[in-house]
Amino acid sequence: SLAASIPEVATDAMLQAGLMLSNDLGLEKKNPQEAAKWFQRAAELGNPGAMFALGECYQLSAGVTRDPRLALWWIKKAADQSEVNALNRLGDIYNKGIPGIVEPDLKTAFTYFSAAKNLGFPAAYGNLGALFMKAPPGMKDEKMAVDLFKQGMEKGDPRSMYFYAVCLENGLGGLAGDKGTAQEWYVKAAELGVPNAQSWCRDNKVSFTPPARPAR
Repeated sequence: SLAASIPEVATDAMLQAGLMLSNDLGLEKKNPQEAAKWFQRAAELGNPGAMFALGECYQLSAGVTRDPRLALWWIKKAADQSEVNALNRLGDIYNKGIPGIVEPDLKTAFTYFSAAKNLGFPAAYGNLGALFMKAPPGMKDEKMAVDLFKQGMEKGDPRSMYFYAVCLENGLGGLAGDKGTAQEWYVKAAELGVPNAQSWCRDNKVSFTPPARPAR
C-alpha cells in the first residue's frame, strides 16, 4: 500500500509542518488552511498524531469547514492506534456528548480517560478524577478522585491542581478542609492558565501572575 511505502519519519515531518503552520512556530503568521492540508496528507498515510490533529481541525473549524461527525471519525481512528490525545479527547466527547451525534455516556468516557491515563497522559488523571467525583452512586468515589488528582499534580497537570484545591478547600475525598493550602494550589493552577482557578483567585482577592503569552 501507499501508506506502507512512506517512511514514518516522512509522515512525522508532514505533521510537524502542519503544527508549525497552525501555531505560528517560526512563521510570520498562521495558515490554518495549509496546516489542515498537511494533517490530511499525513493522516491518510496512517500517522495517528495527524489523524488527531485533523480531527481537531474539523472539531474547531480550523482551516476546514466544521464537521463534528468527520472530527469524531478521525479522532476515533487516532484513538484506535492508542494516540493519547485522541483517547483523552474521546473521553471528553463522551463525557459531554455532541448534540445529535453522541449521547453523554459516563462509562464510555471512563474507558477512554482510563486508557489515556494508563499511557501516562497528564490531563487524563484530572479528567478521570472529575468523573469519579460527579458519577452516580455505584461509580462515585471521592477518595479515588483525590488520588487521581494527586497523581495528575505530580505530572504537572494544571486542572488536577485546581480539582485538588477544590477538594482540599471543601474537605472532600477524605481530606481535611484546609483553605490555606488550597489557596496555594489555586494560585499554581491560575498561573498555569486554568480559568476556574483564576476566577477563584479574583473572587477571593488573591493575586496571581497570569501565564505569559508565547513569543511571536
